[in-house]
Amino acid sequence: MYSVPTNQPFAWSNGVIEIPMTEKAIFPKVGKDQWWARLTYPESSYFHFSPWWGRLLFNMFSNNPDFAVLLLHSWSLLYWDENGHGVYKDDARIEGYRKLLKRLSKDYEIITTADFLDLYARGIITTPDEVDLSLAEWLPPLSVKKKAG
Repeated sequence: MYSVPTNQPFAWSNGVIEIPMTEKAIFPKVGKDQWWARLTYPESSYFHFSPWWGRLLFNMFSNNPDFAVLLLHSWSLLYWDENGHGVYKDDARIEGYRKLLKRLSKDYEIITTADFLDLYARGIITTPDEVDLSLAEWLPPLSVKKKAG
């Protein structure tokens, strides 16, 4: 495994463009430990896009990134029952997602993957760094042993 310490898109030497999921340090480094949070929906209480006055206070510790990738899965809109299954309960999660996008659109231009590829092809979004693919460590797939009997 190899990780490029960036939230910005970059290209591997084989031409594959990687767009890392956005993470940010949520508190200044204390000792050897650094606390990180991912931009996800539902929003993490540690990586929250707040009203401007909240950002002002929060950004004293950690600024919001210039380029952000939001992690959203279909199950992000579900709730978890007592058995750990994702279930639809109501429209609150989808409405919360719409509100998040509305807040984000004040500070960010929200684009799709197709939009990104078009902007990249036209040179509007660039990948200044190229990372040598030989730095990546290929891990074999996990194997699972079947129980006998």
